[in-house]
Amino acid sequence: MATLTPLGPHRYEFCARRRDNPVKAETFIVEAADLEEAVSKAHHQGYLIVWVKPLSEGSGLFAFLTRRKINYEEEKETGTQTSQKKVKASGFHLFPMVTVRELISFAVQLSALLQAGVPLLRSLQTVQKGTKNAYFRTVLEKCVENVRGGFALSHALREFPKTFPPVWINLVEVGEASGNLPNVLKDVAAYQEAAERVKGKVISAFFYPSVLVVLATCAVTFLMLKIIPQFDFMFTSLNIKLPLVTQIVVAVSKALREQFFFFAFLVVVGIVGILFARESKGGRFFLDLTKIKMPIMGALVLQVSIVRFAHALSTMIRAGVPILRALEIAAKLVQNAAVEQVLAQAREAVQGGRGLGTELEKKSLFPVFMTQLVSVGEESGELDRFLDLIANYYEERIDTFLARLTTLIEPILLVAIGSVIGVVAVAMILPIVEISTGMH
Repeated sequence: MATLTPLGPHRYEFCARRRDNPVKAETFIVEAADLEEAVSKAHHQGYLIVWVKPLSEGSGLFAFLTRRKINYEEEKETGTQTSQKKVKASGFHLFPMVTVRELISFAVQLSALLQAGVPLLRSLQTVQKGTKNAYFRTVLEKCVENVRGGFALSHALREFPKTFPPVWINLVEVGEASGNLPNVLKDVAAYQEAAERVKGKVISAFFYPSVLVVLATCAVTFLMLKIIPQFDFMFTSLNIKLPLVTQIVVAVSKALREQFFFFAFLVVVGIVGILFARESKGGRFFLDLTKIKMPIMGALVLQVSIVRFAHALSTMIRAGVPILRALEIAAKLVQNAAVEQVLAQAREAVQGGRGLGTELEKKSLFPVFMTQLVSVGEESGELDRFLDLIANYYEERIDTFLARLTTLIEPILLVAIGSVIGVVAVAMILPIVEISTGMH
C-alpha cells in the first residue's frame, strides 16, 4: 500500500485507477487537512477515484460529515443513486426531465469547449450556466461538484441514469481513459442525433393519420350519441317503416347509448392491460414479438431496431468500448424485447468465441443482407464501418417505406372515414326522402 506525501492531520484511504491504466485499481493513503484536499491531491496524481473513506475520524462536525464510506462502485452495483436523490430533494421541478435535444446540445458544447483547450471543470460550468432547463441545470450542478471533488466525469454521469443513457456513460469512460474525450463526445452527439432522426421520421409519418382517426372517431361517436337519437325519435313518432341501413344505424346508436359506460370500461381495461403487460418481462416480449410479426408494419419495426442497434454498436466500437460490453448496451437500446433477446443470445455466443454475424444469421430474425455485412466487417476488422453501412442502408429503406405508406394510407383513411360518415348520413336521409316522395 503506497502513501502519498503527508501534508495534513487527517488520513484517508483511497481506491482508484490511474488514468493511463484504468483497468487496475490501486489502494493508497492520503493525508490532508480535509476530504476535499485529499481528493484534489489524488486527482492531481492522475487517479480516477473509485471510493474513499476516512481512517482518522477525529471528532465533532468533521466526524459526522466523513463517517460514511463513499463507494461509487458499490452504488453502481446496488442501484443506489445518491446524487439523483439529492437533485430531487434540492427543489421542486414541474417537468423533471431532459429532452434528447438538450442532451445533444450538451455533448456538442462540451466537446467544442474541450477541443478549444478549456479545462473540463470550467467547460462543465460554462455549459451548466447556459442551460435553460432548470432540472438539467441542477443535474449538471451536481456533476460539477463531483468533478471539482476530483472524480471522473463518467462517475458523475453514472449517478443520473434517468438523464444519461448507459451508452453515454460507457463512451465517456472510454474517452477519459484514452484521453480522447472531445472526439468521443462528438460521437455521442452523432449517435443521439441519428437515433432521434429515425424516431422523428416514424412519428411524423404516423402523426397525421393518427389525428385523422381520432377526430373521425370523435365525430362518429357524437353523431351516434347526439344526432341519431333525434332522428330516431322523429321516425318513431311518424310510425314509418325504416330502410334496412337506417335500422342498423339506429340499432348501433341505441346499443352505444345504452351500453356506453360498458364500452368505455372495455376500452380503459384494454389500455390499462397493455400498459401493465409492458411492465412485465413476458408481456413486453409478447407485445414486441407481435409487432415484428405484423404484416407490412412488422418490417418497419424490425428495420427501426436494426438502425438503432447498428448506430449504437458502431459508435461504441469506434470509441473503444469492448465488444461484449458494447453488445450488451446496444441490445438494450433497440427498444424491442424480442430483438433484445436474440441479441443477448448472440452476445453469449460471441463470448464463447463464435462470430456475431454467423450467430445473428442462425436466429432467422434479421435479414441476410445485414448478417452478411456484419460477418464481412468482422473478417476485415472494420466492423464499425460496416455497421454504419447497415444503419445508413436501412435508414434509407425506412424513408422510402414511410413515404410510400403515407402516400397510400392517407387516401385509404379518407375513403374509409368518408364512407362511414356517408353511410350514417344516407341512413338518416333515406326515410325523409321516402316520406317526401309518399306525400306527393
